[in-house]
Amino acid sequence: MDGICLLISHGPTDTVVITNTMASVPALSVSTVVLLFPVFASLAFFTVATDGEVDNLKDGAHQRYVPVEEYIPHWVEAPSSLADYPLRSNRTVVDPWVYTDRLGLYKILLRATSGDPTLGRANNTANILWGLPVQHGWQFKSGRLMDFPNGTRCSHTRRGSSWNCISPFSWWASMNYYLSVLPFLGAVKAGLFSDWPHEIEILASLHHPQDYCTSLESCTTRFSSVVDDWEDFFDILKYRSSWSDPHFQSITGRDGDSFPPVPFPTLSPREQDIIAQLWVAHTNSLETALPLFSASLLPLMSEPEQKFGLSWANLISYIAAVDFVTDLNTTVGFQLKCLPQRVLHQGDRPPKIPDFSWNVNKALLILETAQDIDRSTGDALKHAWQALMCSPASQARGRYMMANPTLLATLWNIVTLLWLYITECL
Repeated sequence: MDGICLLISHGPTDTVVITNTMASVPALSVSTVVLLFPVFASLAFFTVATDGEVDNLKDGAHQRYVPVEEYIPHWVEAPSSLADYPLRSNRTVVDPWVYTDRLGLYKILLRATSGDPTLGRANNTANILWGLPVQHGWQFKSGRLMDFPNGTRCSHTRRGSSWNCISPFSWWASMNYYLSVLPFLGAVKAGLFSDWPHEIEILASLHHPQDYCTSLESCTTRFSSVVDDWEDFFDILKYRSSWSDPHFQSITGRDGDSFPPVPFPTLSPREQDIIAQLWVAHTNSLETALPLFSASLLPLMSEPEQKFGLSWANLISYIAAVDFVTDLNTTVGFQLKCLPQRVLHQGDRPPKIPDFSWNVNKALLILETAQDIDRSTGDALKHAWQALMCSPASQARGRYMMANPTLLATLWNIVTLLWLYITECL
């Protein structure tokens, strides 16, 4: 696994043991990081849009109301509990190729974790699991769950109308399967639904069913590390520590001109454990799914859409390295101005796609640039960024950079990260 990981193991007394796997990130010289300075500066610019709409979402992020239905279509119609799914032969049946069925898995996980003292704050809007359904809602709204060979709503559904269908010929939909069904089964394995009296049946895809697992047993057999990583994430939520656990630190702070720099607020120990393990599981899900669909489904998309999909998957390692907080408002703000609201077509070339905003064009260009650099250098840029995120102070600075992508602030923060790397991590 790439990134800075916090892994959990349970001893005979169920004590949570945290192990830092920073050793998995290759050691890099300071000169290497300095040479990549201009690229780091560019990457920081695109991360969060800077206009008033997004700033309003970030201001008081855990108090402001975000209209969920606007960003996650048909959220109200999705199942709210396992009892809302059909019951057949004493089995609760979930069809993950029906949009509202898959969306319901996220809603159930959000409700099941709403009582957690860390995730459930601010009427559950602080829950970092919001990142998953918000992303899935964007995929639906932008047309990325359609049939890619013909660009129409798919008709491969067992029930309901075609608008509710998730196409097995969509690369995005198939990748998302590993970020919806497998996290849910990880929660089942962790015992979140131990009081549910019925077996849960996941219906197989009508096309290429061999690319998916459909039960806790088969998923644990085929993709044990992914299911185990999600189980570990939900196990943390069951662990009640005695640590003081203040509210999520909003991404604010005073970026003074003193040197060494004024530190930014860091996450509480429990927050850091939870967020780090979420990114471990998330990254493992994507890395497991990527090779399964690169030959069969990726070529069905236009070349610009292929490049965007692969570069978006590559970005996850950068976001994960800073322990990015994927609560409701932060995720919505992140996606609002940085993600294209339609599928890319042949001939779309950022940063000159006329019906996209400058922020989206800029995001696509930087994403593709980072992907090209990593592909040609053996992930040198990614490893350099991960190496810089070597301490809680560095990660806090990285999160701050993503919320304040101005030129002077970015250059100053890169210098600060180099200073922290030299003084705290070498």
